[in-house]
Amino acid sequence: MTFSSHALKLFVRILGFSHVIIALGAGSCVFITFKIAGIEVGNDFDNFPIIYFITACTGLGYSVQRLIKARAFPSIMPKDRLDFLERYGANLVLLWSGAWGFSLLNVSGIFTSSVMWMLITLSGAGLSYAILPKFFHGLARSVREVPGAKLPVLSLIWGVTTVSLPLMMAGEDVDYELICLIFIARVIYIAGLTIPFDVRDLIVDDDEMITLPMMIGVVRSLWFASGLVLVSGLISAYLNMYNLTAHALLTAVLVCPKVYKSYWGEWYYSMLLDGMLVLLFIV
Repeated sequence: MTFSSHALKLFVRILGFSHVIIALGAGSCVFITFKIAGIEVGNDFDNFPIIYFITACTGLGYSVQRLIKARAFPSIMPKDRLDFLERYGANLVLLWSGAWGFSLLNVSGIFTSSVMWMLITLSGAGLSYAILPKFFHGLARSVREVPGAKLPVLSLIWGVTTVSLPLMMAGEDVDYELICLIFIARVIYIAGLTIPFDVRDLIVDDDEMITLPMMIGVVRSLWFASGLVLVSGLISAYLNMYNLTAHALLTAVLVCPKVYKSYWGEWYYSMLLDGMLVLLFIV
């Protein structure tokens, strides 16, 4: 391996394993939510602190969750990510905690009781994805081990975090039918985008973790992922957001079994798939 290729591989791992890209992706999703809902996104965009707050929450949430998994269930983590978290996981949580604390200073004044309860609920759901309280361990050690629960739980968390929560924080009058369509499209898109990650994790997931690729096979699950993403694109077309439809079409191609290759590394998952969320900020 040449120095340049090693440096590039290291760069991809740092961006992916530090959750920078997935966090920026969440912020981009919030930006698009505001844009579709008709909330001001020009030069005087007063809701940028909300985007920053959701971005920091996502980075911190993923860092805490994966550090817990690395400590409690190291056997179900890919070796490269496990090595990274063992060396830098605690510092990563501290860094994201600092970013989250700073973002909190700019939005704490708009916290209502509803927003507080929503944040508490989302925090609990995110932690349950990594580990459940011990009295649940007779049934499952985490939500991931509940048969068929991983995909819908993750997708719904993303829908609430990037659609419902930021709109509650913004406090704007919105078209609730429109918001429902945005929420459904977001949940469906995230579900489709997540399935290739479940395919990747087949080599480390325990038998108790019944994911979609385990139930219907790799090829069918990837076609299903493409179908989900296409449906989200159709909803965007119905909303006259044809740029998002084109974005969904590109994503559908990237996750279909004709394109997906099992030997693709972290660049495909962290840079390409997670990067599709960041691309929302541009489209």
